[in-house]
Amino acid sequence: MFFQFGIKDLIDILLVATLLYYLYKLMKSTGSIKVFMGLMIFVLSWLIVTQVLEMRLLGSVFDKLISVGVIAIIVLFQEEIRHFLFSLGSHHSASALVKLFFGSKDSQSTHEDVLPIVMACLNMAKGKVGALIVVERNVPLDNIVRTGDTIDANINQRLIENIFFKNTPLHDGALVIRDGKMLAAACILPVSKNAKMYDMAYFVEYAIADVITHWMAQDGVPDTSANRSYYENMLRTGGYKIYTTVDPIVQNTVQETLSAWNGYPELADGNAAVLTEEISETVTIQTVEPQAAAVVIDQANGYLRAIIGGRDEPLIRKGLNRASQSFTEVGSCIKPLAVYGPALDKGLSPASVVINTEGTIAGWGTEKGYPGGGLSSSRTYGFTTVRTGLAQSLNVVAARVLMEHVGVSSAAEYLERLGIPSAQIN
Repeated sequence: MFFQFGIKDLIDILLVATLLYYLYKLMKSTGSIKVFMGLMIFVLSWLIVTQVLEMRLLGSVFDKLISVGVIAIIVLFQEEIRHFLFSLGSHHSASALVKLFFGSKDSQSTHEDVLPIVMACLNMAKGKVGALIVVERNVPLDNIVRTGDTIDANINQRLIENIFFKNTPLHDGALVIRDGKMLAAACILPVSKNAKMYDMAYFVEYAIADVITHWMAQDGVPDTSANRSYYENMLRTGGYKIYTTVDPIVQNTVQETLSAWNGYPELADGNAAVLTEEISETVTIQTVEPQAAAVVIDQANGYLRAIIGGRDEPLIRKGLNRASQSFTEVGSCIKPLAVYGPALDKGLSPASVVINTEGTIAGWGTEKGYPGGGLSSSRTYGFTTVRTGLAQSLNVVAARVLMEHVGVSSAAEYLERLGIPSAQIN
């Protein structure tokens, strides 16, 4: 038996596909995609149980849950639904339809209205005076106007500057303008409910901080908090662009790996497994311990491809970036850079033999005369290779290669060529 498929069915399928696509985009942009996918999995399971497998008992349980599903969806996605309906009503086609039936209520800003605002902003910018000015257009702002003090005055440059002059009673708040009138001042604007961080936050914040550091050094300006804030403001408002070497695929892959990995060791003190930090009266963040960080460098050109400053994506801006702001001893990771790399350049091979035993090493300035560690295993004690010394991180092997084949000054020169400042080389 064949069913008829007409143009109306094609349009129906396309409309449903478009609706699901925009719902997916909306959920992804608001950070609710996992809840949305969970809901889709639940609906799919319900269809399989009731329509395919015909399990009556389990199907009845699903039916009861589905019957209250509409209320649950409204509760779970109230912000997303509100955003969707607002976007729908704000669309150009919808606005044109409203104007057709109810007439246009748009306030038309004239040159005489805009010029005093622009001139006032220019003068305030010269004195580094901040101002919040809101011009009402399609959306009524009565709820915001009620939080301030009514002015109901013509738009005037001097009056705007006087309102936002430091320590005046009305300077701490927003000025609302409607239909060519300064309606109210000292108004309280609603706090944004969009707590989503920007993409690749760890790399972005590192790049901004690095640009500011080099910018201040170029200008000969001391690196202080006040100066950093000043330069950051210039960077954000001066029309500058920062070109980075980040690879989004590598950045996101490493971040997801650190977040999803389940092999982190448990702390001896279980009470320290979660650190709670109160950022403000309304913001509290929890950090899972132990933490992790990672940096990925392209060996072909030295470009930074990824910087991950914690196990999870940051919840606040300018938080701790453990990859760039945590300082610790370099440990054994310095051996390939300062010892084995130069040694290979000077003629040693991975199969070169080195003695891994006790005994004074010429030039090793300690009381014992050689470093400790790596001498307890019979498998590596005695004659061993450079390859084994590198793989097992044997201290005596590294010390002998450094002092007998490379030299301290040559190792320091290699580190400087890799970009490590000479002041940080001991």
